[in-house]
Amino acid sequence: MKKIFSLFCAALMSVAVMADHYIAGSFTNWATDQVAMTAIEGTTCSKATIDIQETDEYGYVQFKVVDGAWYGLGTGAAMENTRFGWGLSNRNSDDSGDADNISLHVATKGEYTFIYNYDVNGDQTYAKTISVIFPNTQFVAAGSEGLFGSDWSATDTNNQLTDTDDDLVYSLVKEGVELAEGNYEFKVVANSDWDNAAFPGSNKTIAIAKSGIYDVTITFNVLTQAVTAEAELKEEAVVL
Repeated sequence: MKKIFSLFCAALMSVAVMADHYIAGSFTNWATDQVAMTAIEGTTCSKATIDIQETDEYGYVQFKVVDGAWYGLGTGAAMENTRFGWGLSNRNSDDSGDADNISLHVATKGEYTFIYNYDVNGDQTYAKTISVIFPNTQFVAAGSEGLFGSDWSATDTNNQLTDTDDDLVYSLVKEGVELAEGNYEFKVVANSDWDNAAFPGSNKTIAIAKSGIYDVTITFNVLTQAVTAEAELKEEAVVL
């Protein structure tokens, strides 16, 4: 699983847009053709994963996205691994000639996923955005004990969401859960830290109209921050 720092991609599109995008930086000796980014299907985003083991003496690497021009940050601000391992501030990129390199603080050596959103408004009129997913983030669904087997536990890895097809949509499937009629609340928590606003904020609710046995599916889309939950009735409870 992975750590996430800021920035999210644009609204989903029905067809992936293909483009030639690359990551170039100190980890590629600034060669522009070594690390190609691949399109994330159904979005205006491309991504590349790089195993970063070497940094400068301060623990940073420098990089830009190459998309016909060199996209960096005009502010000189660094992308930091926050104490939550999850940031929400936007980082719009800048292709002006004097845009700074992007500084990335490598607190944990390992695989970093770079996400480049090249069409924020759907018409390429708005600044591009660049995101970085840090190593070792975990997402856990925490909520009502009747559904999750533990009472609002952000550390219960039995309820950990996983990205099974590498599309940055994490999911948890709980099969054969006996649920009584009523509402079951939950949140998706990043890195077992409730100070992370129990991402993504307010409680979500799964409404159970009939008591019975259910298969429950919870998803969290990293690109859009959307959390969904579905409960499929498999066997209705017998009323005596």
